[in-house]
Amino acid sequence: MEEAPLQIYYSCLVFAPEKSLVRDQFNQKLRWIHQKLPQVEMDWTPLLQTLEGHSDWVEAVAFSEDGKLLASASKDRTVRLWDPATGAALQTLVGHSSSVMAVAFSQDGKLLASASYDRTVRLWDVATGAALQTLRADTVIRTLSFSNQDSYLETDRGTLDIGSLSPGVVSPQSKPGHHVFVKENWVVQGLENLVWLPPDYRVNGAAAHGNTVVLGHRSGRVTIFAIDLAYTPRRGLEFG
Repeated sequence: MEEAPLQIYYSCLVFAPEKSLVRDQFNQKLRWIHQKLPQVEMDWTPLLQTLEGHSDWVEAVAFSEDGKLLASASKDRTVRLWDPATGAALQTLVGHSSSVMAVAFSQDGKLLASASYDRTVRLWDVATGAALQTLRADTVIRTLSFSNQDSYLETDRGTLDIGSLSPGVVSPQSKPGHHVFVKENWVVQGLENLVWLPPDYRVNGAAAHGNTVVLGHRSGRVTIFAIDLAYTPRRGLEFG
């Protein structure tokens, strides 16, 4: 940077999107480059992070209530905890003997529940990654969430009592509605389609917190992107 600052700045400008403000403002400066410029995107992508670590399909993803933690469940039989702000891998939770189909954080963010094709639900300590308890079910549970007081789990197959495991009593509270969510092949706000997801970004699981959306893919990747609701055109965008 100290020896060749202009070359560094120009190399960044070369790869800036065609319609970006920085490219438009300094486009005249590129005339001295006589070689063919590379093909670039027309605008900045909404993609924020790509989290890599799973070795098989990502079946489900979930945010903690405060949005500071992200959990991803995979067909590789693990659950991973991430920092969505930095993309850092925090924990890998190992114990299930088959695909993990669903994950959910407790209201206070101290517990994580995971449901697997092995017909068990496991409870984990988020801070340490320690397994706290294994609850056996008679069938495969595909969706689950904590009750308002974290005393039981609501699932698509009934309820599971976990009151004795809760590290503290949490006052009942209603969940804030997400600004955006994923429906079929679209990221949606209310009744409005915002972003179309091309085949490479079709998902097995999705989660949203505010205007941040997380997608879990069959490749084992987890992608995070944000939607600027103030500038998203009503006709929708294509995610690329």
